[in-house]
Amino acid sequence: MEHACKEDILEALTHLMTFDEHLQVTLSYEEYLDLGLNGREDSAEKRAQIARSLHLGKPNAKTLFKRLNMLQLHKTDVEKLLGQPYE
Repeated sequence: MEHACKEDILEALTHLMTFDEHLQVTLSYEEYLDLGLNGREDSAEKRAQIARSLHLGKPNAKTLFKRLNMLQLHKTDVEKLLGQPYE
């Protein structure tokens, strides 16, 4: 941060997210599987698309499921993310 320019800092802040400390299940594991985010040939690609959209790095299936719930996302939210072109 010390050597970052103002534009880079402002860009990073546009991706700022907050997580709920008390995990509430907003996306069930059954819904997660229905979305094809685990156990299918293209699951890794779908997880990567969501992770890129949300700037989450490259999480595995279990970690992404947990993070989606921490972000309080529902199945419809994830469907929208999957419908978006790669960024």
